[in-house]
Amino acid sequence: MEVVFSAHIKKAQNQNGYEIILEDKQSSKVELCKDVEEFSKKIEEMGAIYQGSIDEVRWSKDEDLHPLILDNIRLEMMHIEQEIKQDS
Repeated sequence: MEVVFSAHIKKAQNQNGYEIILEDKQSSKVELCKDVEEFSKKIEEMGAIYQGSIDEVRWSKDEDLHPLILDNIRLEMMHIEQEIKQDS
């Protein structure tokens, strides 16, 4: 069984910043993440039922999301990835 999650980036409801809607396609469980750190924790929690083996995360975004927000998300994700590599 292939484990696939989706992650959709959209403007935050208060119009400041962004939110990531994380969905487990197998269980249809959905979590709203306020930042990349929360996304990292939620995907780890949700992936635990699959022994942490997630095959793919399919990313999407709102069309009107500012490119600077995407750049910031990429930088935050790179930082978290570096921390994970240093800890292992």
